[in-house]
Amino acid sequence: HDAHLCFPCHSPGQPPPPPPGPPPPPSCSYWYTVQAGQGWYSVSAATGVSVSALQACNPGKVRPPNYWLYTGEKLCIP
Repeated sequence: HDAHLCFPCHSPGQPPPPPPGPPPPPSCSYWYTVQAGQGWYSVSAATGVSVSALQACNPGKVRPPNYWLYTGEKLCIP
């Protein structure tokens, strides 16, 4: 069997096309302000959005190992 491979082509002497950039930021339905004592699960319960979706939309707020949220922090709610 012949293998058919597809590679992007460009003319010699021209730079290759640039790699795709980072994905666009998620669109927020609204911004939620974290209240005292709240964590990912309580914000999820308050907003009706899963923890995984919240964390995917707010990657800069996911802080291992404890994943704490800070009072007054703004979260993007998809």
